[in-house]
Amino acid sequence: ENVQLRGFPNPAHVQITIAFSGQAPRSSSLLSVYDMTGRLLHQQWVPGSEAIIDLQPFQAGIYQVHWQCARQSGRIAFVKE
Repeated sequence: ENVQLRGFPNPAHVQITIAFSGQAPRSSSLLSVYDMTGRLLHQQWVPGSEAIIDLQPFQAGIYQVHWQCARQSGRIAFVKE
C-alpha cells in the first residue's frame, strides 16, 4: 500500500521535513535518501509521522526519499539548492 508523503520546503537549503499523511504508522518507519544514480546517502528510523533531514552534507541536486513501514511505502523527490 502506498502512502502520501510531503517534503517541505522544496526546494530546500539546510533541512527538509518529510511528513507522512494518512493513518499513522504503528511502528517505526525507515526513511532512506538516494541520489539520482540510486546511491544510498542517508537512512534513519522514524518513530512517528514526521522526520527532519539535515541537508548540509548533501550537494545541490535532486534526491529521492523512500519511506517504508510494514506493508506501507511511499516516495517523493526533493531539490537541494
